[in-house]
Amino acid sequence: MTLTTNTAAGSQSVSLSGNGTIDATVRPSTFTIYYITFGTKVLRGVTVLNRQTNSVSLSKSLSGSNAGDFTISGGTCGSTLAAKTSCSIDVTYSPGALGAKSTQLIVADKPDPLGPYVVPFNVAGTIPETVAPLNLSYGTIRAGVVEDAQSDRD
Repeated sequence: MTLTTNTAAGSQSVSLSGNGTIDATVRPSTFTIYYITFGTKVLRGVTVLNRQTNSVSLSKSLSGSNAGDFTISGGTCGSTLAAKTSCSIDVTYSPGALGAKSTQLIVADKPDPLGPYVVPFNVAGTIPETVAPLNLSYGTIRAGVVEDAQSDRD
């Protein structure tokens, strides 16, 4: 590298050397599942790209208060990822209860100093498979007469 100055010394040369760090890429960076019917499953895939010129060791895990409703269910990622290649991680959501849920997929790659990479999974809500009762019987209703409301809690 050459530095030019406005002094009598003029141009100065400096030698530089080193190794740069190229990080991995994990895509997508987040998942949102809006509403899912209780009793069904949703599968989502994450891609890990090793942009380094070396292979890296990989580890993957789920973390968070609802991690039990999510599983790493497949994909092509093993314990190492070759240089300049990619692999996939499949995560399945299978709700254990109604309501909103979340977890995080954590992907660590060594010797990458910029990891681990965190992919949040958020479920806006799990709704019942069916709503009971399916039919309400009102009997005979006379015009102009207000009847007591019927409840599904009877």
